[in-house]
Amino acid sequence: MLKSKKYNLIEWIISIADEKIIDALQSVRDNVELLTRKEPHNFSYTTSSYKEIKSRKVDVEKLKKKQNYHPTSPDELSRIAKEADIEQSIEFLLADLKAMD
Repeated sequence: MLKSKKYNLIEWIISIADEKIIDALQSVRDNVELLTRKEPHNFSYTTSSYKEIKSRKVDVEKLKKKQNYHPTSPDELSRIAKEADIEQSIEFLLADLKAMD
């Protein structure tokens, strides 16, 4: 029963296309975590599964080819930014993202 409820919620969240609703859900999640004093992503791994994950190597070029990745051109990024009504320059936004590290 609990598992079914979780899957129904996941399917509903995936179907949401409005970012404001996602932001509201994120806020609810943050509040629930504060109330329950649980850390986000508090997963436990066995030592063997951790070593298995840690030992995996990723071939980025192979992954790009497999997923048919094509980088977005600067013109396309500008068009997307214009449609999204983003006021800051892409350079400013990228610098802001780098500062998050």
